Amino acid sequence: MTKTNDTTKSHSHVAKSRSSWSSRIRNFLVYLVPVVLLILISLAEDQAPSPENSQEAGFLSILSSDFWYEHAVGSPGETATKVAVITVGRDMPKAVGENISDSVDVSCKRRVYLAKLLNVLSKMQPKVVVLDMWIDPASCSDSAATDALLNQVDDLSRQIPVVFGLGAYNPSEILSSWPAEFVAIRNRKPQFKKTELVLIPAVHPARPGNTKVAEGMVELNSDNRKIPLSWPVYDGFEKVGVAGQPERRDSISVATARFFDPDSAVLQKLGAIGPDGSPLSSIKAHPYTSFLHEDQLPVIRAIDVICSTPTDSFWGKSCRTMQTAHIDLSSLRGKATVIGQAGLGGDVHPSLIGTVPGVILQANYIESLLTGRVFSPVPTRVQIVMGAIWLLFIVWVSWRFESSPGLALAFSVLAAIIPAYLMHLFILHFGYYTQLLLPLIIAALVVNISRQIERMIA
Repeated sequence: MTKTNDTTKSHSHVAKSRSSWSSRIRNFLVYLVPVVLLILISLAEDQAPSPENSQEAGFLSILSSDFWYEHAVGSPGETATKVAVITVGRDMPKAVGENISDSVDVSCKRRVYLAKLLNVLSKMQPKVVVLDMWIDPASCSDSAATDALLNQVDDLSRQIPVVFGLGAYNPSEILSSWPAEFVAIRNRKPQFKKTELVLIPAVHPARPGNTKVAEGMVELNSDNRKIPLSWPVYDGFEKVGVAGQPERRDSISVATARFFDPDSAVLQKLGAIGPDGSPLSSIKAHPYTSFLHEDQLPVIRAIDVICSTPTDSFWGKSCRTMQTAHIDLSSLRGKATVIGQAGLGGDVHPSLIGTVPGVILQANYIESLLTGRVFSPVPTRVQIVMGAIWLLFIVWVSWRFESSPGLALAFSVLAAIIPAYLMHLFILHFGYYTQLLLPLIIAALVVNISRQIERMIA
C-alpha cells in the first residue's frame, strides 16, 4: 500500500513539474514579445547610411502610421487615368521671347513662359487646365508680362476651362510673420478662428462674364492625407470682423471637379452640389484618400511641351539648341492638366509618398475626386464609442484569461485582427476611414502583456 502511494505521489509530482514548466514556457513567450519589439526598435538606430526621406524604409516601416494607413486604404491602381502634371522650374531657359530682355525679372519671365505654355496646350485638348499658383501683383513690375498671361488665359478658356489658384495666409503663418497683426485680428468681433484664412493679394484672371475661368484655394490640410474641399477666407486683414466675411471658397481640386464633371456623384456625396444641382461650397469634414506615387502620374516638363510644337521662329530656333524629351501628347488629351512649380524650393511637403512638390499632392486630390477615391472620416462620437467598447473587451480578455498567458496573447492578437477587418469593411463598403486601427492593435497587445507581467510580479 505504501509503495502504491509513493508511486501515485511520484506521478503527481511529475505532472505538476511538467505543468509548471509548461506555464513557465508560456509566460516566457508572452514576455519575449515586448523584448523582441524593443530590440527591433533599437536596431533602427544602427542602420547603414541612407539618403534622407520622410518615408520609413525597410522592415521597420511596419511601426509607422503611414504603413498602416497605406495598407488600410489600399492601392489606387497602376497609373493616373484622369490627371496629368506639367512642372515649371529649372527647365525655363534664360530667353523666353524675342522681345524679352535678359535683364527682365525672373517672375516676369515666368509669366511670359506660362503664357507660351498655355498657348501650346490649347492644341493638345486637355479637358481642364489647372494652375497651382497665383499671380502676385507685387512680384513683377512689367505689366506687359502680366497682360500676356491674362490674355492667354482668356483665349484658352474659350476652348478649355481654366482653374487658377489663390494663395492664403493661415493662422500659424500670420502669427510667425506678423504677430501684432495676429493679435489685432484675434481681438476683433467676431474673432478670427484657427480654421480661417486670409487671402494673399493676387491678380484675378477671370474677365467679366467669363464662366470658363474659376479660382480655387491652394491651401492644404495640415493632415495632407485629406483632400481640401473648401476654406472660410477673408479677402484681406482689414476684412476680419466685417459683415459678410469670411467667404467660403472651393479648393482647386473641387473647382476642377466641377468643370470636369458638374454632376459628379462624389461632389454630391461631399455636399458640393445642392438639391437643384447648383454648386455649393462643401462644409463637410475633409475626406481621406490614397495616393499615387510620382512614377504613377504622367509628369512632364513645361519646356518639353513647348518644344513639342514650337509656335514661332524664336521657339523653333531655341528648341533646336536645347535638350528636350520627346513626350506622348496623348497623355494630356481629355485630362485635367495640373501646372505647378517644382524644384524652386518652398512648395514641398512631407507626405505619405515622400517629400514632394505641392503640385503632386494637388494632382492626387483631383484624381481622387474624379475617380471617387475618397473616404469620409468616421464621426468623432462614433469613434469614441467604438474605442470604449473595444477597450472594455480587451480588459475583459486580460482578466478572463489571466492564468493562461497563451490564450491571453492569442485573444489579444484576435483583438488586433478584428479591428483591421472592420476597418476594411468601413473603407470598401461604406467609404469611411477611422484612425482607431493602430491604437486598438497596440492597446490589445500592451494591456494583455502588461497584465501577465503584473501577475508574475505578484
